[in-house]
Amino acid sequence: MIYIDFEPQGTPNARPALLGVLTTHDDKPPAFTIYVLDPLLARAASARRVCRVADLQTAISETLAGRQSGRGPRRRRGGRGDAALKGPIVSWSYHDRRIVQNGDLPPRLVQQFESRWVNALPDVRRWKSRLYRDWNLPALDTADGHALKIYMKAVGYDVPRSLAPGNAARWLRHVRERLEVTGGHYRTVPARARRYWQALLEYHRHECFGIRVVYERACRELRLEAAYRQTTYRVEMDGARHAIRIGRAHRALDVALRAARATRWACITACNPQSVPLSAHENQRRDAALKRALRARHVRWVPAEARGDKGDWPAEPGVLALGVSRSLAERIGHEFGQAAVVWGRVDGKAELVWCNRLRKVTPRAAVVATP
Repeated sequence: MIYIDFEPQGTPNARPALLGVLTTHDDKPPAFTIYVLDPLLARAASARRVCRVADLQTAISETLAGRQSGRGPRRRRGGRGDAALKGPIVSWSYHDRRIVQNGDLPPRLVQQFESRWVNALPDVRRWKSRLYRDWNLPALDTADGHALKIYMKAVGYDVPRSLAPGNAARWLRHVRERLEVTGGHYRTVPARARRYWQALLEYHRHECFGIRVVYERACRELRLEAAYRQTTYRVEMDGARHAIRIGRAHRALDVALRAARATRWACITACNPQSVPLSAHENQRRDAALKRALRARHVRWVPAEARGDKGDWPAEPGVLALGVSRSLAERIGHEFGQAAVVWGRVDGKAELVWCNRLRKVTPRAAVVATP
């Protein structure tokens, strides 16, 4: 996966000054590069080793090939680090694609970029609306949607003060003005300009890493949600076997629940938290702990089992807890590290209740002070 973030010169439609590129690998730490695209800023690239002076065509070509070394102007040659990455190129909005489309690049290069480009925002919006519909976003929007840093805060990424709205454009404008005065000589610009330049580079690092954290969580949890919906939750009550599916009513189970004097229920497991497989011994230990916790709350339960439709995941033991509210089911699932539990009531449909949580982001916290 590759994550990118452009910084335009002045207005959003102006030529780009910087391009931050974060390239992730399965077997090594991510590589981060900032391409300095504005010739006036070329000498300032020496301020950090992650900077590399290039034109837009070179930057996009290397991004497509996954050749960012994260080590500054020198490029690595040979070895697995130069293997072309075929995964998606992710940005936060349509702005980055427009820059490439309007950049006077070879049509084939633009086509290659567009074939791999992904706008993270629609997927993140879908993730929020499906799994966290009760989470209220502060009223701080951009032209393309909610500000990235709000999502970053919500998923636990510590957003630095440097990500205040409008700072990046102001910093860039100030640095360019000072460099124009000195003829492009970075070492002779005032200390404030050097400080703003360092803040601007740090801003792009956090933007790229923030996109990655938010997008990866959204995609992972959407995949988990789909897996939950492709699972059958089996339970036996009063000598009859019941197969529970999310989104469906279960009349025979309702009869058994009424006989047990229960109007609400929840399928809960303690195994494999967040769908990360654990050993059989650890899962047995966690299952026993779940049952002890239910007994301590005086919650009745019967054994249950979850089996995926595809058969590519081992069956998970759990319980059908009787008489539990939706909020209690969510708390117990969260306590045992589960992404979700299945909850229902008599004469209703089985629901997927999400147990993962987001940080609360208040309107005041969303507006970050300028450093």
